[in-house]
Amino acid sequence: MKNWRFLLFALMILSLGMGLISCKESLSISNTQEPENNNNDLLEKYDSKDLFFTEMRENNKIVGFEVSGLKDLTLTEVTIPEKYHNLPVMSIEEGAFSECSGLTSISLPNSVTNIGKRAFFGCSSLTNIVLPEGVTNIEKYTFNGCSSLISITIPNKVISIGYSAFVGCSSLRSIILPKSVVSIETDAFRNCVKLDKVYYTGTKEDWELLKIGDYNYALKKGTIYYYSENEPSDSKYYWHYANGTVAEW
Repeated sequence: MKNWRFLLFALMILSLGMGLISCKESLSISNTQEPENNNNDLLEKYDSKDLFFTEMRENNKIVGFEVSGLKDLTLTEVTIPEKYHNLPVMSIEEGAFSECSGLTSISLPNSVTNIGKRAFFGCSSLTNIVLPEGVTNIEKYTFNGCSSLISITIPNKVISIGYSAFVGCSSLRSIILPKSVVSIETDAFRNCVKLDKVYYTGTKEDWELLKIGDYNYALKKGTIYYYSENEPSDSKYYWHYANGTVAEW
């Protein structure tokens, strides 16, 4: 009888021990599992074939991407996608394409609303770029040293053009400037020696209210054309769009 009781007690202790071990193993496995809906795989993918990207976050949630650089420095033409990993490409990082001297053309999607300082600094071969309509500021040094740039259209939502933004754009001949711009900082168009035509979307009265900083002689000495949908009779310095391109009256 004693042997039977001892055997029963031993079996109970063994069963309890196995249960504790099983529970411990289960807790250990649970604690090492990845949380649901994690973004670890997305965070690791920062580069594409041609470009480097950095995630943009709001409240610790990835809401889009920023272009942070050119992967292949031998490229001459670059098209930035509107989306990367199904999220919008929203910004060009400060200095992203700085000193990419072989770059001749770049296409930006309308999803981009911010272009950082020095983004295209020293892109001496850049001849063509169309800025997205959502951009609201041209930061300082953005196109500094883009000596092959011939013309530029400033988007209609831009309110300011920063310090030295276009310094040394020695091939720049014309610019379309919207009346939304309220200030052009010092040196913005310094040494733009060929700039002779400014197509302004506002009136002469609007232009006179525009704050233009020092050393923007090229901008001030160029011929200012004011926008008019109908041919005016009082002056020859007006322009309009004809089939999507600039036409002087």
